[in-house]
Amino acid sequence: MTVSPDSGGSDDVELTEDVVVAHTDAGKLMDLATKLAGMHYRVTALDAVRPLPAATRAARDLPSAIIVSLTGLEPASDVTALMDIAPMTKFLFLVPELAGRDSLMSERSVVLGAEESSAVVVASLITLLARRDTRPSCGG
Repeated sequence: MTVSPDSGGSDDVELTEDVVVAHTDAGKLMDLATKLAGMHYRVTALDAVRPLPAATRAARDLPSAIIVSLTGLEPASDVTALMDIAPMTKFLFLVPELAGRDSLMSERSVVLGAEESSAVVVASLITLLARRDTRPSCGG
């Protein structure tokens, strides 16, 4: 399902970032999707029993960011494979336990607890999307 803000009048709002949200909890999914759409992101909401495979399929469309709720049972190689599919996409992982989260951290990812408020998730996504690529460039 795609969620877009209602422009509600004569002001045309340009939607600049595609964000995918893959979550197991429909209520949390819709809360995040509506908050993001209200901030003028193009949001694709995926209500999934297994969010990682759903996010992996969505990554092929190269969105600006993907928020994915992890169960904690996913192999690290599957998470790495997700990130490899879309090398310019930013990732925000919601995890049930923060232990072991270091393996998910990178220049283009953030890890938060699964019970974090939607306001914190949205603020973290905004910050993540604002980050510039800090890798050294090749040039001469």
